[in-house]
Amino acid sequence: MAKCIVCSSSSSTFFCSRDDIIYVSCTGCGHVYVPKISNKDTVSKQTTKKSGRQLSDIKLDWDYSEIKRTLVFHPRLQNIEKFIPPGKLLDIGCSNGAFIDAANHYGWEASGIEPRVSSAEYAQSRGLTVHTELLQNLSFDEGSFDVITMWQVIEHLLDPVDILKECRRVLSKGGILALSTPNIKSIGWKFLKSDWPAIDPRNHFHLFDIKSMNRIMKSSGFEKCALDTLDVQPTTLKLVKKKLSGKPGVKSQNTVPSLASTPSYKKMTRLFKYRNIINYPLKWMKLGEDLYGVFRKV
Repeated sequence: MAKCIVCSSSSSTFFCSRDDIIYVSCTGCGHVYVPKISNKDTVSKQTTKKSGRQLSDIKLDWDYSEIKRTLVFHPRLQNIEKFIPPGKLLDIGCSNGAFIDAANHYGWEASGIEPRVSSAEYAQSRGLTVHTELLQNLSFDEGSFDVITMWQVIEHLLDPVDILKECRRVLSKGGILALSTPNIKSIGWKFLKSDWPAIDPRNHFHLFDIKSMNRIMKSSGFEKCALDTLDVQPTTLKLVKKKLSGKPGVKSQNTVPSLASTPSYKKMTRLFKYRNIINYPLKWMKLGEDLYGVFRKV
C-alpha cells in the first residue's frame, strides 16, 4: 500500500471506487488517493483522448475567445497580481496555450509546459513558447520564474511533492504558485459520490480538500496567500438533475464552450455573473467543486 503523500502514513481505509479502481482515505490526515496505479497503458490512452478534445474546434474557439480571456483568464491573473506584479510566468500543463496567450496579452512574460506533443505543437504554431519535457527534466536555473501556475494539473501527478519542490526551486524569492484542483469535499461529491466527474482514478490520482492542500503546500516550502473553493460545473448540475428525476440523461456536454460556439457576450457575461453569485455561499461553506489556491515561496 502506497504511503500518503501528505503525511506519509501507511494506514488508510476504503473511500470509493470507479471502474474497478479504488480510492482510499488516509487515516492520518484524510487525504484521498489511488493507492496503486496498475495499468499505465490505460492512463496513456486516456491522456491521448484528452489531447484530442483540447484541439477540437469548439474547444479552441472557446479557449481563445475574447470572452474566456476577459471573464476567466483575466480574473485569475488579477487574483495573482494581488500578491505579485506581472513578471515571468510558467504555466505547467498549459494544454493548447490559451492561458499563456492571455497572460502575454495582459503584460506577463509567459511560457508553458505541455507533455502532450499535439497540444504543445498547436500552441507553438501560435508563436507561444511551450516545452514538452517535464519540469524536472528542463533544468531551469534557480529563481527563473516569478509565478508558476497549474490549473487542474496536480491531481494528475503520480508524485506531486517532487513537482512542488522543483517549483519552489525555480521560483524567485517570494515567488507565487497558483493552482486549481477538484475539491473532494465539494457539493458535487456530496450529491453524486462515485458518479461525480472528478472521481476518475485513471487520471486523477490525488483528490485534495482545503486541509490536505494547506498541509502539502506547507511541507513543500510554501505559505498560503489565498485558498478558496469555487464553482459548480454544468456537467455536475446535469448529473444531479438526472439523479433527482430518475430519468436517463443524454451524453454530457460542456455547456460553456457550447454557448461560446455562437458567441453572445451578453449571454456569457450573464452566465458568469450568476456563477459569481453562486460562488459566495460555496466559498463560505467550502463546498465549491474546485480549490483555487495562491501560495508564496518561503
